Amino acid sequence: MIVSTRELDAKLLMALHAARAGIDSIIGSHTMINLDLHLFKPGVYICPSFTAGSAKISAIARQLGHATAAFDEAGLVWHDAESYCHRRISLKTLANLDVVFAWGKEQGDILRSAGRDLPVRVVETGHPRIDLLRPEICAAKANDAAALKQELGDFILVTSSFGWINDRRYKRSWPLSSDDLQKISDESQFTPEYVENSWKTFQAFQRLLPELARRFPDRKIVLRPHPAEDVEVWRAAAAGLANVVIRNDLEIVTWLSAARHMIHSGSTTAIEAAFIGLDPIYYRPYPQAGLEFRQSSAASVIASSEDELVGLLSDPAGGAARSQDLLRKLDHMVAQRAGPLASEEIATVLSELFDRGDLPRGSPAGRLAGKISSMVRRYRKLKKTDGEAPPADKFPAMAAADVQRRLDAYGERLGIRPPKVAARSERVFRLTAR
Repeated sequence: MIVSTRELDAKLLMALHAARAGIDSIIGSHTMINLDLHLFKPGVYICPSFTAGSAKISAIARQLGHATAAFDEAGLVWHDAESYCHRRISLKTLANLDVVFAWGKEQGDILRSAGRDLPVRVVETGHPRIDLLRPEICAAKANDAAALKQELGDFILVTSSFGWINDRRYKRSWPLSSDDLQKISDESQFTPEYVENSWKTFQAFQRLLPELARRFPDRKIVLRPHPAEDVEVWRAAAAGLANVVIRNDLEIVTWLSAARHMIHSGSTTAIEAAFIGLDPIYYRPYPQAGLEFRQSSAASVIASSEDELVGLLSDPAGGAARSQDLLRKLDHMVAQRAGPLASEEIATVLSELFDRGDLPRGSPAGRLAGKISSMVRRYRKLKKTDGEAPPADKFPAMAAADVQRRLDAYGERLGIRPPKVAARSERVFRLTAR
């Protein structure tokens, strides 16, 4: 299983249900797992996306004898079907997969249409990130949320999702030029119009911090950057603002459970907030038809100016969901809002892949070729870093005991005996069913 810090708890739920079905898991940094893929016995390899970037590793996984599956972590929120297909779906990658897990009917229909000439199976299981928001599981973080409220009071949460504009890999020079914006468009495959609008919105969010600090001097404003962003840019924007805090620790469910209000620029987190019971505020200072994220818009209250935003934040009835309208709009986007958990449905499909009895796949010669391909890939990756492992950016070092504590908490909530955790390294763990 392949995760980042942002996704760890969702994947632990998958591993918990897999263990109940007798399936062991490897979980941790997908970068480190991919480097050692040739060392694992054949099982089910799960890709974090079906973009072109996953084509090579999914092909190697099949050569090594694994069954292959995938879901798109970013597959819930997009502009339109055409742009989603262009940016997030690679037919070459889909051809390497046995099954893909869809967030809901909307994404499932697109995937079935895109892969109609391929044998890949599309299952609308939902995503384990939504499981974390279900009351029976969300309660596991109640103490953490209470501690956060005690620490920060009646705070305003601002979630940032400007990874392409404020990409920490590049340490961009400000302001961005037209050439910079075109380069970002080429790299991201977003349209130039969208990239320019994102740049303007990013600047508006930077201006928003001191304005919120001035308008709400007695409240904390917490800016939570996306993991892909350069945190130092936000620290500079918050310099001298005593009631503005930059934080990217803890799980998002804890922040949403503790926040009084939540502001975003179009993200999956907005839909998660709606499930928690917040009215997420979509701040769109430069509205432009066709450039907004449809799903985030459907789940949010819209603010097109600072005054509108301040009015919503000042409303004593704001914050808590005013009606069920927002959630009803999500029915065709998100499966498993009730009934069996998405992680349970996914574990059922994984069990079917194991029960088919055709693991390992392929011939011994084919698996040997896969092992060679994996080792060559490892050599090339490490050569780029002079033999050092990639930096622990998205999945910092963890102790096995910390992973075990999280699993134990979820197992207790769900009445499932958790698997035993053993560290393969400080960023990769083996979870053994018992």
